[in-house]
Amino acid sequence: MGRMFPELLGINNAPNRLPDTKASSIGRSLPTRILVEGPRKEQTFLDFGQKPLATKPCPECGMAYQRGREEDEALHTRFHRNWQRQQTRLLSWTKSVSTKDEESAESVELPSQLLEKRGDIQQTKATATIHIFDPRGASKRELQRALEVLNVANDHLGAVHVSAADMAQRQRKIFLYVSPRSQVLGCVLAEMISSARRVVSTGTSPATAIECAGDPCQAVCGISRVWVAPSARRCGVATQLIKIVCKRFVYGCAIDPELVAFTQPTSDGRALAEHVFGRKDFLAYAED
Repeated sequence: MGRMFPELLGINNAPNRLPDTKASSIGRSLPTRILVEGPRKEQTFLDFGQKPLATKPCPECGMAYQRGREEDEALHTRFHRNWQRQQTRLLSWTKSVSTKDEESAESVELPSQLLEKRGDIQQTKATATIHIFDPRGASKRELQRALEVLNVANDHLGAVHVSAADMAQRQRKIFLYVSPRSQVLGCVLAEMISSARRVVSTGTSPATAIECAGDPCQAVCGISRVWVAPSARRCGVATQLIKIVCKRFVYGCAIDPELVAFTQPTSDGRALAEHVFGRKDFLAYAED
């Protein structure tokens, strides 16, 4: 049986005392003050080994609610369902929005791990498309739709939203990974940079904060955002995106991976950079 705290039951160990009184104008005695000795009462709860009652945000939709409380659970279920519908709508990619210029798209083979994860056992090969959006060449409609998807990723990453004006000013490009089912599985925001520094290795376990040292090194491309849909993570989608960025960021010229840098990455981003570049002291830069 769980423990019952006396404070909740209203039990107090202080001795009984009669309140001081004084005569009222109608002859009845009214209490003027109550003196209570002993420990003060505290608001507590019954401990039956249940989950904590504090509110916690949902790791997917971000709504904070109290787990185990029926009203909160029901409210979160409705909110989460609507959020999922909105995510599905925003991350759906129609052919009418796709760039008509063949130079603005690259076909890649869908990773086998992703096929297995999605249950496509009988399908041994499938082709995904990586669409490239350059504000200098894409139509206003195409760029606006790409920005909608990018800002969904920004919400997941906790990053600031990006505007069309910012894209042009900072020479940025958006790379969207679209599956054969016309769903956006990942995206990268890349920008033109001129220099970066080497990351100082802090051991085998990746840290959330990185430290750079040494003189600035030459760099050409900066990876500002990398995002992959939860259902497609750890299947090679991000690796394929980075490779296409190296191949297509500069028109008509492939970039050496040694000239590509990451902005302040998360622990997952750091692991990705080490995997793609094959070294722990990859290039990193500070985003303005």
